[in-house]
Amino acid sequence: MAKIQIPKQFLEGFKALYAIDENDFQRLIDSLQIVPVGLGPNSFIKTLKSNLEYPWISQVAATIFSLGSLLESQEFTNDELSNELASAYGEGLDLTLAEEQKAIYSKRNKELLKNLGSLKLSFKALNLLTENNQNFVESHIITDIRLVFQEEIDQKNRNAVIIHKLKIDYRKEGEPKQFYIALDNNDLKKLKKQIDRALEKEEIIKKDYSNSISFIEITD
Repeated sequence: MAKIQIPKQFLEGFKALYAIDENDFQRLIDSLQIVPVGLGPNSFIKTLKSNLEYPWISQVAATIFSLGSLLESQEFTNDELSNELASAYGEGLDLTLAEEQKAIYSKRNKELLKNLGSLKLSFKALNLLTENNQNFVESHIITDIRLVFQEEIDQKNRNAVIIHKLKIDYRKEGEPKQFYIALDNNDLKKLKKQIDRALEKEEIIKKDYSNSISFIEITD
């Protein structure tokens, strides 16, 4: 029995990967060798689609990207992981694979894994960025008007204040969370100034170390 399981949504991707001929598989390998470091799932799929116009490429690309976390694992060597994936594929589809067929799938897995260096480095970078207890996911600002009534509430001359509500979605120990913060115009200006300063510091750091460090930027 395989030590890993392939999620159902990726089984079809493996099926397509094993079905393509050697020429198409080699074109896939060639494209993987030039994939930039730092691509997220959407950018990874889009990049491969731009290089390979095949009907199966989106499905296969999504399946390949899903291997990123396994590449980071210290539990298996490439040879062991290649065999485990072949076994898990057969078990996922409830197929009894002949040893010869399993060896063919394992060989293709091994060749694939050898050429996922960029993806492995991307996942290492992503893990470093997200190994905190709380990680930002996205934000949204809701702007609203609040009327300030005078003593005579039917007075036609109105007064009001503008309130901005910042919603932040984040993950805490893997669980989705959110909170809201009320802001006024001055708060937004302070926040913008701090963000601009942080971006400026990032550019300075990149410039100062550009000769010795290649900085990875994770896309979506």
